[in-house]
Amino acid sequence: MLPGILNQEVFRNRVADYLVFAAILFGGFLIVTTLKRMILWRLRRWAETTVTKVDDFLIDIFRKMLVPLAYYGVFFLAAKNLILNPFLERSSRWPGYS
Repeated sequence: MLPGILNQEVFRNRVADYLVFAAILFGGFLIVTTLKRMILWRLRRWAETTVTKVDDFLIDIFRKMLVPLAYYGVFFLAAKNLILNPFLERSSRWPGYS
């Protein structure tokens, strides 16, 4: 029964492919969130000991730009396991990466 359900196709992808996508997405988001909390906590602690505002600026860049980029990267890697619409496939391709 279970192999029949996992091999059933929905939108040109098997149900098992969607489960792999969900597992990669959930695991990746969990890892990014955990690393974000650990790194930001340590960076903020370190920034409190300095007088300059440059470190606060760098922490803001990390929080506002790099973390969302990491979430996008996790989604991109998870979506590579699915067969997407040709339009979405072209738009998700990075230059030099196929």
